[in-house]
Amino acid sequence: MQFLIIIKRSLIVAVLILNLVPTLAPAQDLISGLKAHYEFNGNLLDNSGNNFNAQAFGNYAFENGSIKIFGDNSLHYSGGGYVQIPISSMGLLNEFTLSVRASNISTPHPDGEMLAFWGQETNGNYVAAMEIYQNSNTIGFRHYLRGSPTGGNYIGLNYSVSEGLDQVHQFVITKSATLLSAFVDGQLVGSGDNSFALPSQANLYLGYHTWTSSSARLNATYQDVQIYDRALTPTEVALLPEPSALSLLAVGLGVVLRRRRRTV
Repeated sequence: MQFLIIIKRSLIVAVLILNLVPTLAPAQDLISGLKAHYEFNGNLLDNSGNNFNAQAFGNYAFENGSIKIFGDNSLHYSGGGYVQIPISSMGLLNEFTLSVRASNISTPHPDGEMLAFWGQETNGNYVAAMEIYQNSNTIGFRHYLRGSPTGGNYIGLNYSVSEGLDQVHQFVITKSATLLSAFVDGQLVGSGDNSFALPSQANLYLGYHTWTSSSARLNATYQDVQIYDRALTPTEVALLPEPSALSLLAVGLGVVLRRRRRTV
């Protein structure tokens, strides 16, 4: 009888593994090119192992595996919360993926604010912005290229989030050599030809920007941020909001082992 029980449990494990095999390969691919991963579990450590640790400033708090920032509703910076991520050594000049999972997003200021913003203060070049508009569920995906504080141009698109910005959403920008694409909750919402390169000394800001003046007017809760030095495929982007297949496999095996210990 004990032998039959062992055989039965072994079959359960085998079925679990076979069900997960189709997703193991793409999940494993998500390790390739990962430069930084922030889970905000009471800290700003880079969990990718590359040691690109972030810094937080102003009014912020860690809560339940996330970081909450509180904007100052001011045209010029006056103490609002934001996060700064050092990306100048990540090798992201021509290709990248930026994935941001966030909720409770709002900004009372008429000009809106940046959910995520790459900028270089020294020469006015700004790229790959995720912009939230005042008192709405609309997010703008932008590429700004400014040669001076008063001139330049951008390409971009606006997208209305149907479930509301108080809910958890995954916002992703990917950039290949010539194509900039935007995704919300794993779905492609727009793309455009774009051959810009990131400024070599850029920083990535969450909830802060340095457009014509510095400001931090965003209220938001960030659950997860991932940065890649390549453009993820749409299939890979669709996997980002979900736990990896490897994690699911570990959970399944753990359940089986716990049951075995109870009955042996």
